[in-house]
Order: sequence, then structure tokens, then C-alpha cells
Amino acid sequence: MTNKELKIWKFLSDKLSNEQACYLMVIVESKGSSPGRKGFKMAVCRDGELMGSVGGGSMEHRLVEQCRDLLQKGEQRIFQKKEVHHGNTDSPSGMICSGNQAVAFYPLNIENLQLIQKIVQTIEQQEKRLLQFNQQGFFFQEEGSEIKVDLHTVLPNEAWELNEIPGFKHEVYIVGGGHVSLALSQMLSILDFQVTVFDEREKLNTFDENDFAHEKKRINYKEVAQYIPDGTNIMVVIMTQFHTSDYLVLKQMIGKNLGYLGMMGSKSKVKTLFQKLKEEGVDAGWPQKVHAPIGIEISSQTPEEIAVSIAAELIGVKNQG
Repeated sequence: MTNKELKIWKFLSDKLSNEQACYLMVIVESKGSSPGRKGFKMAVCRDGELMGSVGGGSMEHRLVEQCRDLLQKGEQRIFQKKEVHHGNTDSPSGMICSGNQAVAFYPLNIENLQLIQKIVQTIEQQEKRLLQFNQQGFFFQEEGSEIKVDLHTVLPNEAWELNEIPGFKHEVYIVGGGHVSLALSQMLSILDFQVTVFDEREKLNTFDENDFAHEKKRINYKEVAQYIPDGTNIMVVIMTQFHTSDYLVLKQMIGKNLGYLGMMGSKSKVKTLFQKLKEEGVDAGWPQKVHAPIGIEISSQTPEEIAVSIAAELIGVKNQG
């Protein structure tokens, strides 16, 4: 799967290598139903080529034209524009979706090539380095400093700050390689999640045929905890073939620092397993942190429909932070 953010940075690297001046637009703030969300990026180059998006529509067209005009004039300045999308036809942005977003504009030329190449390298090598955007430019945090993900504060007097780890992804660990796992892997790969699937069965067609997961491992479910790291970007989906193995995996997840933990099963099954946790002395507050039965309620029946309901829930948790 091609990382969308990586494509933008590679695009800029190629353009700057050919001495093409560009503007990088970055959304540093978004509220309400703004079509562009915080962290969205778009590159506009002097030769007219584009990459990425800051929300689309008439607003994006206008901002692109502004970048092109600045590039033609040879103007290089960092600035911010606030787009307000009112629910009426007189909206300053030309859109009526309700909400607002702040877009930072960064001029780039050959002098910025080394930094852009470093960002590309960081994403490709899956390094976790904090990239900071503000009114002075964008740059990596000093080596050895604490890394924090997606911290953001809008400062007074038209100042801004956006911190992010380039290429940072939500990783989904699916425990169980059956039909729903296969459908969910396909869906999540389209949605730009990093997908890993575990199963302990040999010669399982749905596991062997799963070409959508980035990684697959046959493991002993008794040892699953050692394969799943802690982290707010870590999401675990339990869907093994038996309720006993579901429980085995679930119990190992208790106490981990996860961004999401969900388990597939009927309400009666979930109730039974939670009661068993209670009887074994697990903190009574833990079941409240488990999404079970997993997925949003859409009366799903088929593996594909169940996968849709689970994917929707994962998106909701990811986007709500």
C-alpha cells in the first residue's frame, strides 16, 4: 500500500530536485464539519502539477490558484489563511458545510530539498521523529527530545503550531484469520491502516489468501501479548474461532495501553466472558474499555457487512483521538 503522505513528500522531493519551486499547504487547525482536517497537505508546483488535498471544492481551487499566482510572481513568504465555511451561500470560503480550517502556506525551493529528503527517509524507515510546523517554517525536533503525537496549539497574533510524526499510522492487529478478518483486512488497507493478522491454525484458506494484510503470523494465542505493542495508535480486534481463545486473547490485553480494543461476538457471549473476567479478579472498569460486541449497529449479516461496521467504529475512534 502506498502511504498518501509519503507520496506528497516524494513528489516535492522530485520537483525540488529539478529546481521547481513549490508551495506546500498544511491544515494546522480544523473545527466542525470542515472538509479539510488537521494535518491534510497539498503541494502546488510552478509547472502546474499538484499532489494531495486540503478539502476539495471551490475553496481548494481558489487556494491552488493563489499558490500558482505567488509562484509566477516569485513571491516566497510563509503565511496562514483561515477559511470559514458558513451554512449559507455567502460563506467566505464559498462552501456551506459549516466549520472552519486554518491553512499554512510554505514556499519551497532547492534549499529545502535536504529536509524534504530526510522526511521521505524517516517515513520509509518508519522512524518516529517529531516534525514541527509553525509560522517560521517546519523542522524536525532535536534528537533525543521526547516525541509527542499530534499535539496542536493555535497561538495568538496569527502564530500557529502543529506537531506530528511523518508517516505515523494507526496499526490494527486482527487476532483471527477467518472470513471477517479477510474482508476487514481489505477494507482497512484501503483506509491506510497498517494491518497485521494472527492465527494459530495451519492450512487456513482465508489466512493464506489474505494479500491485504501488511504482515501475517501463525502464533500460539497463549503468547499473543508479546506480539502486540502498547501505544495510543495500536488497535486490537479479537475474532478467533472459539470463545475460549477469544477469552485467552482478551485477558492478555487487559492492562495494555491501547487506542482501541474490540471483540466480535453476541451480547450473551460478551456478557459471559466479562463475568468470567470479574470472577477472576480483573478490575471491574476494564469491560467498559472494550468495544464488544464489536462494530457499529447496522444489522450486518455477511462478513463484508460486519467488516464495514468494524471499520466504521475504528475510523470513529481514530478520528476522535
